[in-house]
Amino acid sequence: MSFNLRKAAAADGLRESVLSMGELDQEPRLVSPSQPRIDQKMRKRFPGKVWIMFEVNTKGRVEGAVVWKSSDPIFERSALDAVKKWRFEPGKKNGEPVRFRMKVPISFE
Repeated sequence: MSFNLRKAAAADGLRESVLSMGELDQEPRLVSPSQPRIDQKMRKRFPGKVWIMFEVNTKGRVEGAVVWKSSDPIFERSALDAVKKWRFEPGKKNGEPVRFRMKVPISFE
């Protein structure tokens, strides 16, 4: 399973930022992804999708991650735990790192 930040940004308006993409000098870049853990019970319920909402702080760490919605609660904990471990090169405005709020889909297939 992989995650493409640019693709997620374009996905059905699921991303909203503290600043709009047009206001950033440099968009955030996912540098340390973590994949969701998948167990046998989850595999039996494939496919599934969980949308996680969170902020990236100025140091590139995920804060305040919550499940926004999901196709099945069985996938929620795994998706949330994975996203909490992500690290970013934060977006920048005027050369300075800025907070960035996101909603991203995590697919289980």
